[in-house]
Amino acid sequence: MAKHALVIPDMHVGFRRATNGNLTPLHDESALKAALKMARQIRPSEVVMLGDNLDLAAWSSKFVPTPDLRETTQASLECLRDFLVALRKAVGPKCRLTYLEGNHEARIGKLLLVVAGEAYGLSPAGSDVPALSVPGLLRLADKDLRINYLGPYGATYWLWGKVECTHGDLIRKRGGHTVGARLVEHPNHQTFGHIHRCELAGRTLHGASGPHTVWAMSPGTLARLDGVVPAGTAHVDWQQGLGLITLDGEDIAMFLIPITNGKAMLPGGLKPMMDLDDGIDDEKVVTKLAEPEPKDADRFRELQWVETLPQVWEQRHVPVQQDDAILGINLTDVLS
Repeated sequence: MAKHALVIPDMHVGFRRATNGNLTPLHDESALKAALKMARQIRPSEVVMLGDNLDLAAWSSKFVPTPDLRETTQASLECLRDFLVALRKAVGPKCRLTYLEGNHEARIGKLLLVVAGEAYGLSPAGSDVPALSVPGLLRLADKDLRINYLGPYGATYWLWGKVECTHGDLIRKRGGHTVGARLVEHPNHQTFGHIHRCELAGRTLHGASGPHTVWAMSPGTLARLDGVVPAGTAHVDWQQGLGLITLDGEDIAMFLIPITNGKAMLPGGLKPMMDLDDGIDDEKVVTKLAEPEPKDADRFRELQWVETLPQVWEQRHVPVQQDDAILGINLTDVLS
């Protein structure tokens, strides 16, 4: 029986904070929703997150963050954890979730070494998880997530012992060139992030056993494409997408799943597994309420999660822009 793995590339969950406290997301919420919907349709045996799921712009020791990127870390952590909880619910308890460290997650450790070296690797008493680390701050080992975190930056996860999964550090200037360069350096099945472009290429090797084709895939990003994310230019050559890797016997196949305007589609011929009974009443997954903040004109949104999901949003108020549902994933649409 074939196995499927969903590959989720760089999300760059983060925010810019306006002077009035309103938050503008760096991640594309519609793309995150599309990822959750695809996870529920595919019901993969594994999910591999390629890193840079947090942007952590304010933690950069290389670039000087602008004032609007500061005081956004807590909101970013809460947002990403809520997405991860929803992802665990979408794929079920038996799916293996792997989170690879990217260069943006590595920013925390780098900055600590510069300004507070004694705090680097410091763990609560009786725990081996550093307090100021991504697995510690997101509580990835908790029962509601059970996510395997692999670091440091540059770590590799071998999916089914056949596919090299890593965040990556190689970038070529033009679209399609990075996968080709990776296949020269690493002539094996592989998927990687970092470049924010959707690329897929193959290379056929010839040996004693005959020809053998290996594949390389970059699934893109789930970050916004409109210049909000800190980058060298506002006109980024990025694409949004997901990856699907299938193992059938000893054979590997890779598929790019582009996301356009918040919509993702499975490749033709793959039947979505929509009829699985996971015990979730999709019509009662989330209740979304809105009410004005009584002290000023800023709009607040309250998201209250019912018993079918962990109570991570209960009674939480966060100031956001009126047009952006930033800190919540509306699963009423996603899980239908």
